[in-house]
Amino acid sequence: QAGMAVAMACGWKVARMCSCRVLDSTSSGKVEVMHSRFEATAAPARTPEEALQAVETVRRNHPKANHVAFAYALLSGDRRCSDDGEPSGTAGAPILSMLDAENTRDACVAVARHFGGKKLGRGGLVRAYGAAARMALEQASTRLYEEHEDVLLRISPATAAFLHHVAALHGATSDPSQDVYDAEGQVTTRMQVQKDRVEAFLAKLKDVTRGDVIILQPTDGNT
Repeated sequence: QAGMAVAMACGWKVARMCSCRVLDSTSSGKVEVMHSRFEATAAPARTPEEALQAVETVRRNHPKANHVAFAYALLSGDRRCSDDGEPSGTAGAPILSMLDAENTRDACVAVARHFGGKKLGRGGLVRAYGAAARMALEQASTRLYEEHEDVLLRISPATAAFLHHVAALHGATSDPSQDVYDAEGQVTTRMQVQKDRVEAFLAKLKDVTRGDVIILQPTDGNT
């Protein structure tokens, strides 16, 4: 508990990050169904405000569009979709589903529909909006955003330097300059470990330190 209190006092946050693709550039895709054109634009967006700005840009670029449906999904967890006058669930929802299918975040996809004179029905709209969104996302430049988990450890000063070395060998990141010494002479350190390696990493730490480590986060029953 003392180590956790030190960590909180230093402003450290216990965080989990999403493992996904993050959009880095704007891209487009186009689908034509029964003379209706569905022109999609995928744009990077880090905030809801940026996402809505991207939608407005599409509206300006397609002033004669009958509808501009959109969806965005952000690393922050914010997500929204809009049918923009299409039957409920036939436009924004399939765009959002495509963002999830492509595992893409910090992205907004807006699809401008130019009506071709024939109604497509609910199923036709869902397929058309989804297909246009998929085409735009497939053309986009993305980067991997790996899921990590914060690990807080309390160790003796004699173990600290060795521990950072072991962490580096196992792909964990840490900053020794941020280590905090408490009143008992122990060191609280923070590391970020790829989530699917956390269990093996902690087991390795216990082994190489011969138990000279207290795991503050994630809890494992020893704290």
